[in-house]
Amino acid sequence: MNPDVVCEQHITNVKAPALVVAAPTGAAAYFSIQPLMVKTQLLHLRAQKTREVLRKRERPSSKQLSFLATIGINHMASKKRPRNTGNKFWTPARVAIAVTVLTLIAAIGILSRNSGDETAKRNESVPLAPNPSVRKLPEAPAELTNLPPNLRDAELRSLNGRSLKLADYAGKVMLVNLWATWCAPCRIEIPELVKLHKEFKSQGLEMVGLSMENADASAETVRNFVRDFRMDYRVGWATPEVAGTLMQGRDAIPQSFVISRDGRILKRFVGFSPTDTPAQIRQVIEEALSNKG
Repeated sequence: MNPDVVCEQHITNVKAPALVVAAPTGAAAYFSIQPLMVKTQLLHLRAQKTREVLRKRERPSSKQLSFLATIGINHMASKKRPRNTGNKFWTPARVAIAVTVLTLIAAIGILSRNSGDETAKRNESVPLAPNPSVRKLPEAPAELTNLPPNLRDAELRSLNGRSLKLADYAGKVMLVNLWATWCAPCRIEIPELVKLHKEFKSQGLEMVGLSMENADASAETVRNFVRDFRMDYRVGWATPEVAGTLMQGRDAIPQSFVISRDGRILKRFVGFSPTDTPAQIRQVIEEALSNKG
């Protein structure tokens, strides 16, 4: 073991060996103990030197601490400082590409909105031919201006099970609507008809909705539809003869007819446009109600 690097604990625990021989007296005693004293002093010197060495290793000097702190601060500052690569992201070419892309997106948005507006304005209707549940209609007569007797007196089946005749509403302004539960434009039109009925019912308007479906096969479906759409006016089923007479060869639904008090067909609406049809129907109803003749 290197005598200059000795554990401090070992040094501090060194004890002078006990003298087991009889101590001599006088000069003999002095010369006999002197070698032991020299060795003890050497051990204490080595222990002191070792403690100084260990103390220097554990505690760095103030200069060393200051130097280390300066290095740490400079290192942290260099990490926070953004690097200048010398390359700019928004080059003229990239700016031009970005402007072109934004222009295309804006143009597509404008075209989509215009397309949606045109769709909303378009008068939508559904042909009857593709639906297998619709019965074949007879040949239509010439242009219909008045309700013929066979149409007024035809017995129709109503939702509540009782018979229904258009003649029951003679002398009143009436709106007859041909529709079906599977007709998408009808689903949009019927809530507007419900609003019109609530608005003009107190003024004498009668409204009748005649389904184009088979009465037996669609009874439950129609009943659920009437409940879901809160149809508060009279609902029944049109026979092929009544439907053929009213539709006059235009076998598409929805169709609505505004009929005057004297049985004249004032206006016929084929299809439905959410932006135009409700206002047009309201105008004809108001004119019919205002005419007391």
